[in-house]
Amino acid sequence: MDDSEARALARALTRLLNQAHQVIDKSRPPPELISKVTRHVGCALKDLVCVTQTFPAWEHVNLQRGVDAYLGPDVEWFGVSGQGREHDDTVNILALAARGYEQFEVGAVDYTTAATGPDETAEVVTLGLVLAHAPDGEPVVLSLRGPAEQFGMDSCRIDVLSAGRPSATATRAEIERLMRRHDVFRGQILTFGESEHRANRLVTFLPRPALGSDEVILPSGVLDTIERHVIGIAEHADPVRPALRNPQAV
Repeated sequence: MDDSEARALARALTRLLNQAHQVIDKSRPPPELISKVTRHVGCALKDLVCVTQTFPAWEHVNLQRGVDAYLGPDVEWFGVSGQGREHDDTVNILALAARGYEQFEVGAVDYTTAATGPDETAEVVTLGLVLAHAPDGEPVVLSLRGPAEQFGMDSCRIDVLSAGRPSATATRAEIERLMRRHDVFRGQILTFGESEHRANRLVTFLPRPALGSDEVILPSGVLDTIERHVIGIAEHADPVRPALRNPQAV
């Protein structure tokens, strides 16, 4: 066999091996992680739309509260097992799993704790997915990611996977609205700087002192002025709020 015949044989064998791999890949069932997502959403992985919103790390607990308020009770989160999941984004994890990277499989949800007050904490998801529905009823998959400072990720994010962008965008917007409605910082006394609360390096909760007005030592009339300035504005918040949203209507 001369060189040209050997090269022709090698090319033929290469084509045969490639065809065999394609046949095997087509006959192989998709990984559980992929089928779990695509079955719920109702489209192929390549057709998935991902809408993302990123928040500062100190908003992680508020993002969790917004997602919890959106989902309601009795939801079933699932996680991803495999090396590299901590720093890969959700779409990339799914793409790698679809290509046969078996290290990415359905696994346990990753949690951490975040402060919700001077002496209270709550569990928050650092890597987890959940099957859900958009406000219009279309199926979506939510992926919640927390900060991972060891991999240079100093923010948290919500990914909404859907077959259509309008459903994903509406879901993200509603979660953000619920975040603000259930904001854990509202009504709290806060300070900013280094914190002992589990890697939260910006916000610290301070205990609210129990102090009556008769215990406040100020010149006559000053406390009344402060109360009018702080409480009086809050009392007129409802009629003022629509004007702030739509200044042209005033």
